[in-house]
Amino acid sequence: MEETKLSFFVKGNADIVDAALSKADGGTKLDRGVRELVASEFPGVKIEASHESSSGFAALRNELESGVSRLIDDHPQVVLLSLGEDIREFGGEGTNTEEAVKSIEAD
Repeated sequence: MEETKLSFFVKGNADIVDAALSKADGGTKLDRGVRELVASEFPGVKIEASHESSSGFAALRNELESGVSRLIDDHPQVVLLSLGEDIREFGGEGTNTEEAVKSIEAD
């Protein structure tokens, strides 16, 4: 059976890393993360998981606009971004997510 590689990139802090990646891939809570779950259901698919901490939406936007980002350099096929910290920063707990994202975009 031919192996299919899928690159999976997580950009975020511990909340998102721990929700997606196993301990073997850099998370701290899960024994089985995305890579292991996909492998159990799709034996011919190999996930290459990596992660990078986030400095917030504004920093990500600057990285992308400048062309200097692992999101551009590594060409991942799947990207998981965490904006949780930005949403809390712009309005605190219980903030309407749609309004918080509009506020972040306007920044």
